[in-house]
Amino acid sequence: MLAKNTPDTVVAFELLAQAEQNMRQAIQINTTGDYKKNLAYDYIIFSLIWSERLRLLSIDDSLTQEQIAQFEEYSNTGLTYLAELGQIVNRADEALDIARAYLEVSILKNLDRAEELAQEFLQVFQEYNRRELEALSRKLLGEIYLNRSQHHQSRNKVTATQFFTESLQIYRELDLSEKAAEVEQLMHSNLDNTGIPSD
Repeated sequence: MLAKNTPDTVVAFELLAQAEQNMRQAIQINTTGDYKKNLAYDYIIFSLIWSERLRLLSIDDSLTQEQIAQFEEYSNTGLTYLAELGQIVNRADEALDIARAYLEVSILKNLDRAEELAQEFLQVFQEYNRRELEALSRKLLGEIYLNRSQHHQSRNKVTATQFFTESLQIYRELDLSEKAAEVEQLMHSNLDNTGIPSD
């Protein structure tokens, strides 16, 4: 998202406001036409726009709680529509972005919720044999446990290593070397003595 890569906060907020306006128009059109699949993605994109807005806010902002509630409402609405449409794998894929927001956006930060989403949809990817998405989910779980390990819990570091190792193995099996390199970088930057063999 362009706003995420914009160092100027004022410009970033303007970009987000424009994106928000576009999404409101899309939601209005798709609601009128009862295009549920489009609405599902509209609401999820809207929730991710709100997560970027929250990324830019200060924790002291008086509107924070209201905006967190909006993020949760939009993301839940989008995921609910996908569930109603039977879009099981797509719903799981979109939920990973929401889980990542709970991990990375400090105002939203909720590692338990991030893990709950990632674990739930990891099972979906396994059931439907979506190996690349399974690897992505395991990488995210590794990052969640890595985050927890910063509070000096060695057990969390072990669990993070396990998820990263499993993710790395799948990416290597799928010959996705760029994705594998990302996982390796995470491991080598953040975990000592992992004992993971490199190619």
